[in-house]
Amino acid sequence: MLPENGHLTANIVHSWKSYTSHEANKLLNRKKSFWMVEYYDRFIRNERHLEITREYIQQNPVAVGQHWR
Repeated sequence: MLPENGHLTANIVHSWKSYTSHEANKLLNRKKSFWMVEYYDRFIRNERHLEITREYIQQNPVAVGQHWR
């Protein structure tokens, strides 16, 4: 996918992740990895897909919390 400015979405995400990880690690006084390596370009195809995605995002912290009990 090409955004209007002609840059690849993957390159934009890489730049954003690089900047935010460096800044976060400075604040946290550490040098560890901050983001997962993988990047998956994801398109919302229709209203139903958007509903499913929103529900997943809302429920994800709940599901993760259940794994750590």
